[in-house]
Amino acid sequence: MRTVLTMPRGRLRPATTEDLDTLLGLLHEEEVRRYLCDNTMLPRETVAAMLTQSTQLDARGLGLWMIEQPSGDCLGVAGLQPVPVEMSAVPTIAGFIEPIIALRAEY
Repeated sequence: MRTVLTMPRGRLRPATTEDLDTLLGLLHEEEVRRYLCDNTMLPRETVAAMLTQSTQLDARGLGLWMIEQPSGDCLGVAGLQPVPVEMSAVPTIAGFIEPIIALRAEY
């Protein structure tokens, strides 16, 4: 299991497949999807595949991390992952590593 990073004001923990509903809700928020998902409502299956890929990327030091308050409430998600071919607006960068961050609008 990957390390959980705990700070006084919150924590970062590895995203797991159990975070599907939380991540789906975050990525469907208008102010998140407009910048991160090209204003597309990603289907549940796509987000589930993202989480599965995240756990597989762990060995490479990549993947998604949930950003949480001490209470466990989700503030957002951050991570590093390869640019997927099917989601790349610029096909020549497919496979390159990109940072990802999505925060709820109120944060």
